[in-house]
Formats: sequence, structure tokens, C-alpha cells
Amino acid sequence: MLILNSKTYLIKYKDIISLLSYKVNEYFSNHPELIEKKHPINDKLFLRYLSSDEKFYKKIIIRQKDKERCLYEPNIEIKYIQKFILHSILYKCIKKYNFTQNVTGFLKDTNILDNAHPHLNKIVIIKMDIKDFFPTITRTMIFNAFRRYNKFSYEYSYILSKLVTFNNSLPQGAPTSPFLANICAKGIDFKINKLLETINKNNNLDIKYTRFADDITLSFDKKFNYDYIINIIYDIIISEGFFPNYKKTKVIKNSQCQKVTGIVVNHDEFRIEAKEIKKIDFILMIWNKYGISDAIKLWNKHQLGTIIIDNPNKKQQFKDILKGKISYFDMVNPNQSQKLKELFQENIIKS
Repeated sequence: MLILNSKTYLIKYKDIISLLSYKVNEYFSNHPELIEKKHPINDKLFLRYLSSDEKFYKKIIIRQKDKERCLYEPNIEIKYIQKFILHSILYKCIKKYNFTQNVTGFLKDTNILDNAHPHLNKIVIIKMDIKDFFPTITRTMIFNAFRRYNKFSYEYSYILSKLVTFNNSLPQGAPTSPFLANICAKGIDFKINKLLETINKNNNLDIKYTRFADDITLSFDKKFNYDYIINIIYDIIISEGFFPNYKKTKVIKNSQCQKVTGIVVNHDEFRIEAKEIKKIDFILMIWNKYGISDAIKLWNKHQLGTIIIDNPNKKQQFKDILKGKISYFDMVNPNQSQKLKELFQENIIKS
């Protein structure tokens, strides 16, 4: 695709840009709950972004334990444009994309429990990963998706694909990226489903498959040639323009801890891994006995989650992170989280 300057965009796409500008402002005037504060969107903003997206994103490094995750967050105006595209275009056209039930991430009314549920109490689980999932998805792939599924014109598809990409690829950090990634991975889901349909029928099996973004999970109720399936799925991933992360492929037996998107599925109910419960329990006890500052130091020292940077709001940030963790545990298994909820509340009252 050609790189055009703002003057060329104005001549070639003036009507589309003006229409989008009007629609974005109209949408948020009717849905103020989706915006933090009012930021009028005008044609000039569109032209500046379409000519060069470099100045509209902020690189964010998230450090967790021994790894780093790089996000590219759009500025507030571009984020609003992308939210408009997500809510007013992508969500409204969801039936056109015809997602299979195997897709459980970043769709309305789905969550990680939906991803884990088919894999409860299975003899073997296979976990696979798509390498560099978001950066691999190019603007051309997004453009083709708008043309194929939405039947948008060349010009409209071109403008939309520019508005949701950064440096010619899908940025991890934009509100539209997870949904668009699901669209671009539809071929993987279709081919794996066809594969398992044949294998299940010919071998009297009930192999389950789910995909949560770049995480692929298969589970088996009977023994099978696992390497055979793994190698075919590698080929499927490659055939769709993606790359398998070979190092992350794992075959996990029921005698081991089987986790799907962080949830233990060895039994008939969801569980949180015991060591994760103990970590938060220990931090809460340190907070209760020695104070919140010591708890924060310990949290950072042992890298138990998002690092708490030294700032005036660090205590509130720490409380919010703990509250989020405990709420997550409560969603997965309320019995495991009960003691943590009580101790957290006790600490809040004391502080």
C-alpha cells in the first residue's frame, strides 16, 4: 500500500474522512459512558494520523517476573476513534464474521472460564502458542478482512485499516486489536475444527479445542498420537500466515498440574493453583502485621505481579492490584478466595 501525505488524503478520501469524523462525534455524544472526557474529533486529526501515525502512540513496558511485555497505547483521540470502530462497526457486524464457539477471547459475553471449561478433568491437555500474534497481523490482512467480511469499498477499507494499525501492523494496546486478531485467525479455527472433526469421527474421540487470542488448547478424553496432531496444527498455523511458538508447546498429563489460561482444570471444577493463593495470603499477612509499606517492598522484591513504582499513589495502586487479584480468584473459585477477601477487608479497615 502506498504512503500518502495529508494533502493527497484530503483530495482522495475527503468524503470518507468527513463522514467518519461526524460519526465518531455523534456516537460519543450518544454514549458518554465510553469516554473519560470530551475530546472533539475533527478532519485535521484524521489527516495527521493517516499521514503519519508515529506521534500518536506511547510505548509502555510492563515488567512481570522475569519477562517484559511491550504495549503501544494510542493517545486519547485515536483511542476514541478505535473505540468507535470497535463498538459501532465491528461489534455490530459480528454475525458476518461467523466466529466458532472455540474462540473465547475478546468477544462479548465470553471470558477465560469459557476457554477453560471444555478442558475440565481430561487425561491430557496440549497447550500451543502463536508467536508474535499481534505484530504478525499486517495492515494488508486487516484491509482484506474489511473487504471480505464487511464488503466495504476499497477506499473505506483502506482508511479503516490505517486507523487501527501502527507501523503497518496490529498494535498490542489498541482497543480494536484483539477483536481484529480474532478475525484474522479465523482460518486457523476453521482448519483445526475440520481436522478434529475427522479425527474424532474416525477414532471415536472427543478432542476439545479452544483459542484465547494466541493461546491454543486441545484436550483429550482418550490416549492418542499427540505428536501427529501437534505437527498438523503447526502446518495449519503457518498456512494462515502465522508462526508457531515451538518452545511453548506442552503436553500435560492429568497427573501434572493442568492450567488453561491460568486456571487449574484437573478436576470437575475450576481451581486456582495453591501456590498463587499462598502468595497473596502471605502478602496480606505481612500487610496486616508490619504495614502496607513492607508488603509493597516484599511484593516488588519477589516480583509477585506488576511492579509497584515509587510514587505518591503507590499504596492505592497496591490495594487496587490486590483487590483485582482477589476478585479474579473469587470469579474462578469463591471457596478458595473467601479467606483472602476477609483478610483484605480487615487490612483496609485498619489502614
